[in-house]
Amino acid sequence: MIRIVLTFRDSGQLQTLTSRGHANRTTNLPSEACAAVSVLLRTAARLFSHTDGLSIVGKADKPGHLELDVKDVPTQHQEWFRGAVDMLMLGLRDLQEEYPDSIQIRTDVRKR
Repeated sequence: MIRIVLTFRDSGQLQTLTSRGHANRTTNLPSEACAAVSVLLRTAARLFSHTDGLSIVGKADKPGHLELDVKDVPTQHQEWFRGAVDMLMLGLRDLQEEYPDSIQIRTDVRKR
């Protein structure tokens, strides 16, 4: 099971993203769900890390684990960042609907 937790600030801005685990396999081949989640998360992390001005700390210290901590999103990037996170969430939710036994998503709002 892939467990993804996204924490949002009161403002609705993503604060943290954590993904742990692997999707259930039915063969010796890698899971389609696992591959799809990996591509979405890795692409989002790379996009964020290559955007000047965003301050995001992340690590993927072992297979099946990814952590992102959003430190700062400058005013001029906030709308763009919200759109990128919305697209990521839509993709993850679509995958969860397609592979409900393999992907679990939880969202939380962290109060100040």
